[in-house]
Amino acid sequence: MGICYEPFPKEYNPSTANDTCIFYGSDIASYNLRPLWGDSFTPVGGPDAGKTFNGRNDIAKLAQLGVNLIRLYDWDARNDHIPFLDYCHQFKIKVLVPVSNYNLGAYGPAPDMNDSITGLINSFSRHYDYHPAIYGVVIGNELDQLANVSVDYVIEYTQKWAEIESIAYKNYRKIKIGHPISFAMEGPGWSGSFPCFGYLDKLIPPLMKVNVQGLHKRLMICPNTYNEASYLYRDAQGSGKGWVHLAYDRYKLPSLFCEMGCSRLTRPDYLDVIQNQFEESLLYYPSHSNELLGTCYFQYCDKDWATGTTEGSFGLTSNTDEVTCTVRYGIRDFTHWIGVSCSGSKLDVQVLKEQPAYNVIKKVYTGA
Repeated sequence: MGICYEPFPKEYNPSTANDTCIFYGSDIASYNLRPLWGDSFTPVGGPDAGKTFNGRNDIAKLAQLGVNLIRLYDWDARNDHIPFLDYCHQFKIKVLVPVSNYNLGAYGPAPDMNDSITGLINSFSRHYDYHPAIYGVVIGNELDQLANVSVDYVIEYTQKWAEIESIAYKNYRKIKIGHPISFAMEGPGWSGSFPCFGYLDKLIPPLMKVNVQGLHKRLMICPNTYNEASYLYRDAQGSGKGWVHLAYDRYKLPSLFCEMGCSRLTRPDYLDVIQNQFEESLLYYPSHSNELLGTCYFQYCDKDWATGTTEGSFGLTSNTDEVTCTVRYGIRDFTHWIGVSCSGSKLDVQVLKEQPAYNVIKKVYTGA
């Protein structure tokens, strides 16, 4: 019973995020965005240094919604994430921590693989182990559609992750590892008989041969899908079997849907589609736990930078113009500022408005 979480406020824009300190790296789990996800926040620098602000407390509200898993998208290893992970753990919410596409070279030359992986593992760690709130790591997003990131590089990166674990972190928990991909039939240089299969046919077999840190036993298939429940669980393309069962038969790995839902701009019966997707997921799981690990609703809050588009209209909530407080930061609040001016950094904490899908998910997740 998961959810995708990146509820950035109206002033956020992914194309200019790295020109700011507060949104640098699009890292929603950063300590400095605690006014959104946490109960309170006190800046240490700037004009509001020492002042305590009440937070919007998204994490507590997600727990009330019945969420027990959060999927994140971006993560700057230089930021402090332990408070976010601690707070999720307090509410018994597990986290899928991400390796962003940046680390794979999607936007330019990839950073050094060893440095990238070591930095991320260290930032995921507490007390000589992965933080207890972490369920798994998801490497990239919609990798199958990234022309600049080859499947061979993804394989190498994943194998290197296990190798680095075996040397410097050999006593760490064996958390799950997945690779979020689109639910497409085709992509750059591949095609398949069912969605994802063309890409997975190249990705999975080499990784299943890697027995370092038990990698082959930790893999999970992580599609982003907006298909109806009948296709996923009962009959894909007239096969008489659901996609989840077909995928398990082919790869002998469980699936965790990293995105699932239906945009309210796509079809008039979108609420019925959503309800059926998640109700059937819950019904399928008990007797097929070897095939299905879970699902994540896409997503908690509309993407304000994509207002009026299908991509921006999946949210259970959306930002309003009402602001509960504005937090002003100073340079001492940030861990990095290379090429970025931190003066005048601020965050408007906007009130969220529930969309119709909110009550659908609440009913399914809580049974109320």
